[in-house]
Amino acid sequence: MSFDPKTARGFFPGFSIGPMSEKEGLLMLENAGGTLPPKFVISRMMHQLTHDHVNIGNPSRPSKSAENTLIEARKIMEIILNATPQGRILFGPSCTALIYSMVNVISKQMIKGDEVVLFTATHEANVSPWLHMGETGVKIVEWNLTGDNDYCCITELQKLLTSKTRYVVLPHASNMTGAVSDLSAVIKCVRENSPNARVFVDGVAYAPHKLVDTALLDVDFYVVSTHKMYGPHFACMYAKHTAIDELPRIGLVNLPANSPAHFEYGTLQIEGLAGIIGMKELFNSLEGIPPDSELTRETLKSMFDKITIHELALEKILMTFLNSNPNYMIYSLANSNNRRIPIVCFRHKYVSPKRLSEKINELKIILKSGDFCCTRLLDQMKLKVDDGLVRASFAMYNTVEDAQHLCSILKQIDSVPF
Repeated sequence: MSFDPKTARGFFPGFSIGPMSEKEGLLMLENAGGTLPPKFVISRMMHQLTHDHVNIGNPSRPSKSAENTLIEARKIMEIILNATPQGRILFGPSCTALIYSMVNVISKQMIKGDEVVLFTATHEANVSPWLHMGETGVKIVEWNLTGDNDYCCITELQKLLTSKTRYVVLPHASNMTGAVSDLSAVIKCVRENSPNARVFVDGVAYAPHKLVDTALLDVDFYVVSTHKMYGPHFACMYAKHTAIDELPRIGLVNLPANSPAHFEYGTLQIEGLAGIIGMKELFNSLEGIPPDSELTRETLKSMFDKITIHELALEKILMTFLNSNPNYMIYSLANSNNRRIPIVCFRHKYVSPKRLSEKINELKIILKSGDFCCTRLLDQMKLKVDDGLVRASFAMYNTVEDAQHLCSILKQIDSVPF
C-alpha cells in the first residue's frame, strides 16, 4: 500500500487551524529546518506541563510519572535507532550542545599526536567542536570534497587514515544538498585501516527520512534532532557501550559510574521527553496501529519504506523541473549510485538566492536561502558564502500538488524580469 500524505495531514493541527490551513494557505517546504508537530506530540507535552510538571526524584505521583516519561522516551529512541543491547541513548537540549559536551569529554581522553579525521563539508555543529579540540595538540585531519564533489569519498578517506587515527567524524547525509554518504562503506574502511578508531556521525538530516540501524551500521556515536523527526525541540545521541565506557566521567561528583548524567548535563526537559512519546503515537497511527501500542522496528520499517518512495517522488518532480530550465542550477552532490534524501538546493542565474527566497515566501511558500550552517561546503563548492543557495525540503505530509505548485511558482518567477 502506498503512502497517503493527505491522511497523514489529519494528524497535524497545522493543516487545520494553523498557518498551513486553508485560511492562511501557506505551503511548508522548510522541513529540513524542523518539521511540523503532530497532535500527539502537542497533547503529550501539554499534559506533562499541566499534570506532571514536577522534578524527578521525589515520592510524589507527578514526580514518579515524570520519571516514567524519561524511561519510556529513552526506550522509544532505543527502538527508533536500534540501540540495544549494544548501546545506550543520551538526551540533550540540541545536537550542537550534545556534540560539544561529548567532544569535551572525548578530548580528556586524547593525547598530543592523536588524530581526528574530520569531514568538513557539512553542518558546522559537527565541525567546530572538533576543530577546537585541535587547540589541545590533537591533530585534526581535514577530509574535504574531492574534485568531482563526491560526498564523503571513500578513496579520499583511505589516504587519511593512520595508526594514530582515534576518531572519524562525518554526516550521514547533507542538510544542504541532500547527498547521502555511504556510511556502511566508511565504517568498514575505518575498521580495516584504523581498527582503534571510533566513528562519530551526525544523523540529523538522514533520520527523518530513512530508518536508522545503529547495530547494523556498527557505528560508535550517532546524533539526531527529534524536532526534525516530527517531535519536540530535543536532541538524542546513540553511544555504543564499548565507545562510551572508555571515556572519563567528568559530570557532577558523587554520581554512579553508569549514570547518564555524566553526559546529560543539567535537568532534562521532561515536557520534551513527553513529546517523544507522541512521536511513537504518530508512527503507530500512520501504520493503522493503536497509538499507545508498543513501537516496533517492523512498524518503523514499513512506515519508512513508504515514506521514502513518497518523498523521493516529490523531489523528482522538482529536480525534473529545475533540470529542464537553463536558468536554474541544482547543487546536489549526488553520489555515484545517486543516494539522496528529499532536500534540493538551487539558485537562479540572474536572481540572487536571497531575493529568490523572498519572492517565493511572498507567494506563500515557506523555504529559505543561506548557508544552512555549511559555509565550508559552500566554499569547497566554489560558491560565494554570502549568497548561499535556496533550499526546498519535503516531508511526509507534502503532496504531489505541493511539489507541482513550487515548480509553477519558480516558472512564474523566471518569466518576470527583476
